This record gives sequence, C-alpha cells and structure tokens, in this order.
Amino acid sequence: MSISIKTILDLDVFKQARLLTNEKSALRVIKAVSVTDVELAEDMIEDEILRPGDFFLSTLAYTQRDFGIFYKNVKILIAARCSGLCITNQYLNKVPDEIIDLCNAENFPLIMIDKDVPYAMIIRRITETIISNQSHVVNLNIINALINGNISKTEKNDLIRRLNPYFKSSFLVFYINNLEPLHEQAFMKEVNNHKAWLAVPYIDGLLVIVTYSDGLKELKSLKSFIYSQGGKYPGAIIGISSDHETLYDLSDGIREALFASNSVPYTKKNMMCYDDLGSIRLLVALQNHQELYNYYHLTIKKILSYDQKYKTSLFLTLEAFVRNDGDYKKTAFDTNQHENTIRYQIKKIKQILNLENQNIQFFETISLGLKAHNILN
Repeated sequence: MSISIKTILDLDVFKQARLLTNEKSALRVIKAVSVTDVELAEDMIEDEILRPGDFFLSTLAYTQRDFGIFYKNVKILIAARCSGLCITNQYLNKVPDEIIDLCNAENFPLIMIDKDVPYAMIIRRITETIISNQSHVVNLNIINALINGNISKTEKNDLIRRLNPYFKSSFLVFYINNLEPLHEQAFMKEVNNHKAWLAVPYIDGLLVIVTYSDGLKELKSLKSFIYSQGGKYPGAIIGISSDHETLYDLSDGIREALFASNSVPYTKKNMMCYDDLGSIRLLVALQNHQELYNYYHLTIKKILSYDQKYKTSLFLTLEAFVRNDGDYKKTAFDTNQHENTIRYQIKKIKQILNLENQNIQFFETISLGLKAHNILN
C-alpha cells in the first residue's frame, strides 16, 4: 500500500486540479512533499536535496525570465526520480508542448492547480495522507498476521490491542468495497471518529471493526448503522460477520466479513450477513472444485440444454418458482402465465431430473442448482 499521484488527486484540495500528462504518470509514488521556485542544478541529486519520491509545488515564477529553466528543471526532477510536479496558474496557463511530451515520455506527472489554493493546505493534506498510509500499512500487516499466522493466544491478544487499545469486548466486522475514493475517505473518517471502532483500507475496500459492550440495544444500533450504509452508498458491496462476544475471535470475524462480501455477487444483493448465507456458504467455498461443476451439469445444465433443444423457457420458470418458494400461483403471476402452465412446466423439469415423486429432494436440488449456476456464471 502506497500513496500515488492518483491517490492525492482524489483529495478535496485537488478537486479542481488537472493532470496534464498521461494516466500512467499518476501511478508514481509520493514519499514527501516540498516547494521549489528556483532553478535546479544536477548536483542537487548527488547532495540528496532532490530524492526519489519527492513531490514538488511551484508557481513557476522563473518562467517569466526563461521557459528553458522550466524544461531543465523537469529533466532534473525526472533524473532524481521525483514523484511529480504540481504547478499553479499564477504565471502560466498553458504548458509548452515540448515539456508535456518530455513528461509523457518519462511518465512523469505534471499537475496544474489554481493559484488561490494555499500551499500550506496542499502540503498538510498530502502529509496527513502519507502519515495515515504508514499507519494503515502497520494495521494491514497486523490483520494479515491475525488471519494467516499461526500465533499463540498471547500474541493474538497483543496484535489486537495494537490495532486499537480501546476496543471493547464484543464486536462485528464488515467489509465494504466499490466505494468512490472521496466516499471512502469520508466514511473511514466517520468510523475512526469512534474511539472503539477502526476502519482500515484492506485489499480493494475498507475493513471496519465495530466493538461494543455487551448489550442487545447497542448491537441493534450498530447493525442499523451498518445497514444504513447500503442506502447511503448504493453501489457499495458489504459483507457482515457474525456477532462475536470476545475479541479473541477477531480473526474469525474478519474472515467471515470477507467471505460474505465475496459471496454478495452470487446472491443478487448488495449486502450479505455471514449468518444468512445458508447453503451458498458451502457452494462458494467449492467454487473452484470439480464437484460443483459436476453438480451444475447434473441439474441446471440439463434444463438449459432442454430449453435450447426444444425452444422452451423452463429455466426462467424454474428461477421464478424458486424465487416464490415453490408457490405455483405466485409463480404464475410473476411470469404472466396460467397456473396450469406452471404446473406442467415444473412436472416436465421433475421428469428431466428424474425426481417426479420426490418433492423435497426436487426443491433442494433446484435451489442448490440455481445457486451453483449463479456462482459458475
């Protein structure tokens, strides 16, 4: 995990900024931020005045005298493996093409920002982001050690306290991804304002640990907060762990939240609790196993093959039948067909699956089969 040009461009202070160079240049990593409004010299690299990862701000005051200095400065910054240059429009509204071409050739980012944005604010926001990132890296390593490491009870308790010494005894974990960068930053800040909670970037989203004292009322309040995020961020995907009464189970809670999040696409929902996964929990765990593929071919694939051969729509009827808990009347209404037509089609499906006289096994088979179909497709 590192802070790139792309990351800082998502900060509020860069809302009106423009990246003048190619998108690949925005992948450069920032290690420090400073200001330069003077002519640079090559010996500054050897003297370590310019260092790899340095990001500079400049008004380009010297361009009033000579554009050649601008070109030369950029070449030196590139040679020093600096992370980029942010310029204001105080003295220059358009950067010469030869400088843009040089930057694009070296994937060196050049950003233009309004002259009225204070340097101090830019430096503070970038520095805060770098420091925050360093903290996130530490937390990331701790989380990986908790869920992947073979550690003792004492070591586990120590790692949990290092994450947050103010954690309370009971907890829930949820994993939320598919957030816009600005929403992610705002949400993380909102969570971390709670002393006994923690939100950290993890993989492609945010891992959120919310702890509470024993009490049903507080638990209901926490769940209400989590569920509200689905409405607040409609595109978000959220996986929620079981309720846990001891912090020693934190590694289990993290795994559950991640697993529930990974299962969301197969449930056609945007939020899923680990406790509510039911049989899909087993099927998702088997998604890379041949047995799941075989089960699919022995069930749903037979129906699809029949539809393709005879130009029927048994599969669509089957989906509606399961969606309506096996209610013929509701399925007929849902599919705009006569109830007798539905009965005939379900009977035909039972024949295809050789389950004519086994109602319980039939419903179990088609329910699992449709879940396997969603996972494999």
